[in-house]
Amino acid sequence: MGGVNSFAAVALLSIVDRELRAAAPASFSLIGSFAALFFVMLASEIVSGVGNSFVGQNVIGEMRKDLAKKILSAPIAEIERFQSHRIITVLNCDVYSLSDFSRGLSYLVVSICEAIGCAAYLIYLSAPMFLISAGVGVGAWLIIRHILKSAYANLSLEQKAAEDLQKNYDALVDGAKELRVNRERRRRFYDAQLLVTIERLRDLSNRSFFQFVTSGAIDNASFFLIAGALIALSPVIGSRPEQLSGFVLVLMFMKAPVSQIVGTLPMLGRVLVSFKTVAELSERFANPEAYLFKDELVARRTQFETLELRKALYTFPHAAGVEPFTLGPLDLIIRRGEIIFIAGENGSGKTTLIKLILGLYTPKEGEILFNGDAVTNADRDDYRQNFSAIFFDFGSSRVPG
Repeated sequence: MGGVNSFAAVALLSIVDRELRAAAPASFSLIGSFAALFFVMLASEIVSGVGNSFVGQNVIGEMRKDLAKKILSAPIAEIERFQSHRIITVLNCDVYSLSDFSRGLSYLVVSICEAIGCAAYLIYLSAPMFLISAGVGVGAWLIIRHILKSAYANLSLEQKAAEDLQKNYDALVDGAKELRVNRERRRRFYDAQLLVTIERLRDLSNRSFFQFVTSGAIDNASFFLIAGALIALSPVIGSRPEQLSGFVLVLMFMKAPVSQIVGTLPMLGRVLVSFKTVAELSERFANPEAYLFKDELVARRTQFETLELRKALYTFPHAAGVEPFTLGPLDLIIRRGEIIFIAGENGSGKTTLIKLILGLYTPKEGEILFNGDAVTNADRDDYRQNFSAIFFDFGSSRVPG
């Protein structure tokens, strides 16, 4: 429908151009054609815009549902590694960026089709003038492309700065008590971390905005430069005044769709960055326990007798420059009615052991047995339902310094 809208607009433009140069008054058939094309243009623009919004928002809604399911069923270790501030940034900023782009997609299609239709009509009017226009336009585009290349690289840095700012906001809220009672930490956090991140994001945003505004200004000016070149070279190529006026009329109409395309490029750059981030989250949160959201989940075990860790070993994923922490191999048996306390120094693996017992971490080696039966991926969620747990994350662990 967007394509129909654009070609109807170009057809209307051709009628206007011809009638402006015609000596005789417009016929009734031509007026009827004009009215029909006008109705088609108006109706198709409404249908394409509204229809694209419905389709696009349905797609975005399904994406949000899918991401929420993947987070709920993702391996806990992957969620911890990805970190909450990055997840929140993806769910809010990146998905919103994709949603915003989906609403404007039909207008981008219309603009592209209008630009193609106008280019074809310009060739029909005068091939030499079209070549001059194309030469000047390509030169301007090469300059714009050079500017935009730097702008797109800056968008990735801006995305990272936004994630860092979200992380600092989390620390600001969750660690409010610890910051209040420690003046030195509070000052260091505010001056050396929060303000630095805010200023870095501001500078990156200003730089991106400057680059995109500059490219847009060059795009706008290029149309007048083309018109000036045509006027100056019209005696050389032998174009008639009425031919030149019609060409410039179409060229000025073409300015709006081309500017729309160039104006969408910054959003497209952000969308590509957002799409890459969403795809990374979706891939990393792929889960072998794909059945977690089936309609009927029936727990297979209801009575606890024994829980055993048999040579269970867990190793955290390797990080560059850091030796991965390994817990185990462990042998442990817990029987019905026993009360167990787990004690140890910071970093000794207490929390890791608890998460192994709860089935939140999957042993890299060894196995967990519940009532003598090995726990597998197929029944790991049934196994977890036998526990009741209260988790407590200290706010101070999220406050820098």
